[in-house]
Amino acid sequence: MKAILDTEAFLHWITDADKLSEKAYLIIEDSENELFLSAASAMEVSHKIKMRHIILNNPLAFITEQMNLNMIKPLPIDVSHALYVAKLPNFHQDPYDRVLVSQAILESLPIISSDTKLEPYGVKLIW
Repeated sequence: MKAILDTEAFLHWITDADKLSEKAYLIIEDSENELFLSAASAMEVSHKIKMRHIILNNPLAFITEQMNLNMIKPLPIDVSHALYVAKLPNFHQDPYDRVLVSQAILESLPIISSDTKLEPYGVKLIW
């Protein structure tokens, strides 16, 4: 299975996996699955650090190391992903999540997320 991790799911996985649902935990844990972390999530982590919502001493090294350790692949934001955001209805105002939705739609990938505000977009959520 291929899936995009939303920012919250990724952060829970690397800091406190008990906060994940059992289903999300089992999917992330299974090395047979191909998991992606969007560049939008990296931007969101950077924003959370800047706003002091999370504290990481060396975020670039830590996030990169965690992605490598957990075999999570980067998902770049393509021009088509960015432009598709303009086509999305305004169900969700978070710009990072809107990019994830765009990527999920264009790449035909489910999102591992507990954010029910994403459901109206018709993307498959796993939680």
